[in-house]
Amino acid sequence: MTLSFVYPVYNEMENLPRLIPETQRIAAGASSPTTRSWLVDDGSTDGSGVEIDRLAARSIPQIRPVHHGRNRGLGAAIVTGLSHATKDLVLYMDSDFPVGWEEARAILSRLLPDADDS
Repeated sequence: MTLSFVYPVYNEMENLPRLIPETQRIAAGASSPTTRSWLVDDGSTDGSGVEIDRLAARSIPQIRPVHHGRNRGLGAAIVTGLSHATKDLVLYMDSDFPVGWEEARAILSRLLPDADDS
């Protein structure tokens, strides 16, 4: 089963360095051969959009940046991300981590029988 992650991003520069490694760890535990992470920059003014592009260009092929030219709000960023997600299963999470990674792993372990939630 393939897996898409959708992350709305608005001025999340301090969270981005942690976002990708944690996403990769969750994906590895889900035993998903194909993952994509859609990072939707919602008009950030702190350099988050530039950082997302830099991460994607740094040979992290699963990162797909999408940019709103101006801040359109969380709902619009979610809709944009979900409209781009094409994998079998889509996991939406806020990039400022209001839901812990442990919860994400627990959800995937219930949805995917071969997932490792450790």
